[in-house]
Amino acid sequence: MKISARGEYGVKVMAFLASRCGKPHTLKTISQECGIPYPFLARIMLDLKRAQLLRSIRGTKGGYLLSKTPQEIRVKEILEALGGRISLVECLKTKSRCLNFEECLTRPFWTNLNLSLEKMLEVSLADLLEDQKEVKNK
Repeated sequence: MKISARGEYGVKVMAFLASRCGKPHTLKTISQECGIPYPFLARIMLDLKRAQLLRSIRGTKGGYLLSKTPQEIRVKEILEALGGRISLVECLKTKSRCLNFEECLTRPFWTNLNLSLEKMLEVSLADLLEDQKEVKNK
């Protein structure tokens, strides 16, 4: 499985905003600080806002803020907002496309692996920031 650039950038932006919680940041600032091309970032932010993970404030002191606390936002939510349901193999995503879904010998393996991945992605933005602090202190 490969995380898309949208997903990677989305997590990066959300972690950036979580680390500066409470203060709105403009698209220009976020683009510069995170190293994400402005037009690409604008589309990502729109999807995150539609998923109600971000909110925007208009005006000269406006910008983007998290819509929830960093403890409440999971990496899984961010990735799904930007790329849809997460699945390692297509058959788990769209059962109807598989002709042999019920009898498939490998489905239990893929199902268990997918469940492990989903569990890993339940990490919150607050957890990400805490992990980053621990790495810096080592």
